[in-house]
Amino acid sequence: MRIRANAYLAFLMFSAFCVHAEVQWCAEVDCGSLFPSFIISTATLHLEKAKRPAYYFGDLNGQVGCTVISPQDDCPFTLEVSSPKFIRKSLIEGHLPKAGEKYKIYPEIDYDYDALYSVIEPVPETISVKLALAGNEVGTQKKTVEVRSIQDCLFAIKADDGKTKPYDFNFAAYVNENHPLIDRILKRALDLKLVNSFDGYQGGAADVYEQAFAVWNVLQRQGIKYSSITTPSAESEKVFAQHVRSLEDSVATTQANCVDGSVLFASVFRKIGLKTFLVIIPGHCFMGIVQDEPTKKVLIIETTLIGSADLKQLSLDRGINSLKSGRKNNLSRTSFEQATQLGAKEFQEALPKIKSRTFGYYLIDIDKCRSFGIQPLKSKAMK
Repeated sequence: MRIRANAYLAFLMFSAFCVHAEVQWCAEVDCGSLFPSFIISTATLHLEKAKRPAYYFGDLNGQVGCTVISPQDDCPFTLEVSSPKFIRKSLIEGHLPKAGEKYKIYPEIDYDYDALYSVIEPVPETISVKLALAGNEVGTQKKTVEVRSIQDCLFAIKADDGKTKPYDFNFAAYVNENHPLIDRILKRALDLKLVNSFDGYQGGAADVYEQAFAVWNVLQRQGIKYSSITTPSAESEKVFAQHVRSLEDSVATTQANCVDGSVLFASVFRKIGLKTFLVIIPGHCFMGIVQDEPTKKVLIIETTLIGSADLKQLSLDRGINSLKSGRKNNLSRTSFEQATQLGAKEFQEALPKIKSRTFGYYLIDIDKCRSFGIQPLKSKAMK
């Protein structure tokens, strides 16, 4: 009996050695970085109806995991992922069906979302990925990656095969209809009697136009100017991202690049019940609203023209201009008309490429993104 026990123990040790020696596996961080905005905004992404490939285990939207070639049929596995600051210990267990086949294992990561929200400048983080197969620990691989700024918006990744996968929906996370600044913007418009109320579509297309202009006028009075700053906190040849200011930063610094301005306007318009969308073309972004629901008529706004009229200070010239034109706020109205005319022209030029799904051309319907589970990033004031 003792000889048999020793033989059995030796067999188990030999089997463990074989599994360990034959395993080919690699820890993976898909973007090569962690993007807090992407992780947070997709935390509630609805993937229940998505088809799961036979070679894939775990979170279909996962960013951290491993690839492994199964050393045996029906091989039990346990994968554990953790990091010092941003990832609490996250486990996944299962069975790899066929020996010699390559599988992807991506556990649902238990992120520290408060820690992710706090990342303003990029910081390094070492992620540990531990794999066990058939009850035996294969090993731990560590990857030190960059955790990007919360203001870096991931919008595309180029795979090893040269194909680029878009993540343009992530821009919708920066549209925040819940931001407390919006109520102040709307109140200012009402105090100035630019409109009698913000009632969405209740008053018709002409009323929607006036509501849009009222928001434009108030933000011009804030002194917001176009800023060309779009560079993210780090550059990459395979990962495409853009710097996007929070609403409070755009208002506080009175600066907005094309995306900043577009998400700012979209946030306010969604608050008052208007259907909004962002239009992305290579190197640029502008936005639109559905002006009339029955006819699907749209109003497109080129938000970079927000600084074309200086309304921050009252001036004699401004008063004379309005008097001569015979209409109130003439400088502001003229700039808004120019912004909508230019926006309409840009949209018509981009529309064929948007419809043909040409890379770099996207229409991001904020309502659809919300229905898919893309939630807005909370403001600093709401933390």
